[in-house]
Amino acid sequence: MCIHLSDNQDKYVEVLNSSSKSLSKEFYNTTFLQGKIKREENRIGKKNIFKTDIQNFYPSLYTHSIPWILVGKSVAKRNKKNYKEYYNQLDSLIQRCQRGETHGLPTGSFAFRLIAEIYMCKLDIKMEKHPYIRYVDDFELPFNDESEKSEFYKELNKELSILNLKIKIEKNQVDTFPFEGDNNSAFFFDYFLNFSDENLKNQSQRIYNFIDSCIYKEREGYKGSLKLMFKALKSSILKGEILQKVFSKSLFKKLFNMVLMTPHLSVYFLELVDVLEEFIQNNLKKCIEEIKPQIQMNIDRYIDLNYNQELYSLLSIFYYLNINSIFNVDTLLQIIENMDDLSAILSFELILTEENNIDNFLFETIEKKLENSVSWQDEYWFFKYHVILRINKDKKSKLFREYKNYLYKKYNNGINKSKFFNQSNIRKIKSSINVAWQHTNSDQDISKFFNLLLEKKVCFIK
Repeated sequence: MCIHLSDNQDKYVEVLNSSSKSLSKEFYNTTFLQGKIKREENRIGKKNIFKTDIQNFYPSLYTHSIPWILVGKSVAKRNKKNYKEYYNQLDSLIQRCQRGETHGLPTGSFAFRLIAEIYMCKLDIKMEKHPYIRYVDDFELPFNDESEKSEFYKELNKELSILNLKIKIEKNQVDTFPFEGDNNSAFFFDYFLNFSDENLKNQSQRIYNFIDSCIYKEREGYKGSLKLMFKALKSSILKGEILQKVFSKSLFKKLFNMVLMTPHLSVYFLELVDVLEEFIQNNLKKCIEEIKPQIQMNIDRYIDLNYNQELYSLLSIFYYLNINSIFNVDTLLQIIENMDDLSAILSFELILTEENNIDNFLFETIEKKLENSVSWQDEYWFFKYHVILRINKDKKSKLFREYKNYLYKKYNNGINKSKFFNQSNIRKIKSSINVAWQHTNSDQDISKFFNLLLEKKVCFIK
């Protein structure tokens, strides 16, 4: 996919540059303030704003509609079997990334964010006459007369219908001047500016007030306030506006509880933790361990409800801080067996922090999870790759020794050990954690790709 985007970058960059509507096409090259200024300039002279977005944009996007939007439906259909055309290659690659599925665009990687933006920039060209602005699939049209809004809404519906997409009607919203304000970044990033009081008690009180103000703003509808709160605290520490030692146990518990209640904040919490000195991080670890029962209660709930993202968010914190006292091995094995790739990988890593945890139960659990994953194209390939990488990373490790013992004990069928592990025999051993068997069952090109990753010991978990 990335090779395709690189090889055809001139075409795709031209599409991105063609849109005058998008606030999201620059990705990381524009600031929050630049986007805010463009939004406000687009509102000048207009007393109303109409906001809407696309219903389930990523999951609903029909991959065949990508050629339609890129070159037009009639051209795309006429050339649909010509796989030398770049737009058909893109359609095919997306399907291969999701096991042949033609509905939905995978989420999580920058490559697919880029594809989504290219798609929407082509839609912008078709909607050029309307003075809206857009962020990904969120539209904002400033208007004075109702007819302006009606004409825009009618044409947007028409274009989306051609692409098998729909407007999310329940998100339609009209705001009248004075408009509901966006978050003012100055409130967050200038809060501690020129705050020269080094009295720890006074600094602590000011941080508490700041956190409470951010919570209130989020509750009042200023979405993103809590994210900006963590970013502002990090910025103020780096600038020396607040002292690290002011972060007491009670303050850490207050911040961590916000993550516990809203797990998607974990990445911003970790960005803050990353700038703290080691002894401050150690204090944070102690705070987290003191609220172990409350954390375990939430983790059990996430497992029961199959809340993968929430669980992964917490696991990422424990993994980063090297906290392995929150979970018992049985819980980690349960996560490996039943939850998503990322949660399973982090649980696997937490298990490996204690060598005594490496036993047959671990390998049995992994094989049970991967029982339907017989090639690199099958489900849980990411978890499988990580496990195989870790097993084969160090041939002298206990993990590798126990893996070989497990494999031989379960699959030897009376063959002696030396013959069992020779290349001709090991390829026949039908274990999901046997790399030779995975290569045998996989598409040749895909197998070469994974073999290269393993040879270079490419690890996707820091």
